[in-house]
Amino acid sequence: MTAPSHQDRENARRRQEIADRFRDQFEQALSLAVQVLGPGWEPTGFHTLVEKDAEDAARRTNTKPVASATVISCQNATGSKRHFRVETMTECDSPEAGFGDMLMEPHPSKGFDHRGQWCRIHRYSLCWGWFEPDYRPQSAEQLAAAREKREQKAEAKWQAAVEEEAAGSLFPDYVRERAAEERNQKKGRKR
Repeated sequence: MTAPSHQDRENARRRQEIADRFRDQFEQALSLAVQVLGPGWEPTGFHTLVEKDAEDAARRTNTKPVASATVISCQNATGSKRHFRVETMTECDSPEAGFGDMLMEPHPSKGFDHRGQWCRIHRYSLCWGWFEPDYRPQSAEQLAAAREKREQKAEAKWQAAVEEEAAGSLFPDYVRERAAEERNQKKGRKR
């Protein structure tokens, strides 16, 4: 088995950070759900409204946009679903009802021309996501083993392709040598 590389250790560390962030988000949503809905309700997902201008700015700066409104959906052991708006800490019938008029609010200045008529776009983008509190990332050793398995499969596939090409050639040894040289050149450029 291959020992974990520096990249495997770095990937494992980053994945653990993501798992910790997922768990923190879930625990935060769970505490809000208990406050609004009572015990026994577990958060399953969320809907957010993000202002178009904030979304554009976040895209330019490669950051996460700040949500203008959030509705969290919860489920209990029987499968019943309930929703609540985070900003007002009030229960709502659905995410759409939780956002109210904000969902379809027109943008004050942005729009487009359609057949000579000015049409305004919506002010907010609707985004959604789910909670993944049980994400368990692979260790560096597991990542190294998976990488080794992928490399072995790729090598076997390459060998089969070379042998297939060589079988149909008058000079099979030349085909194999040329393929090995090309592969070595490509490997040298990647690393």
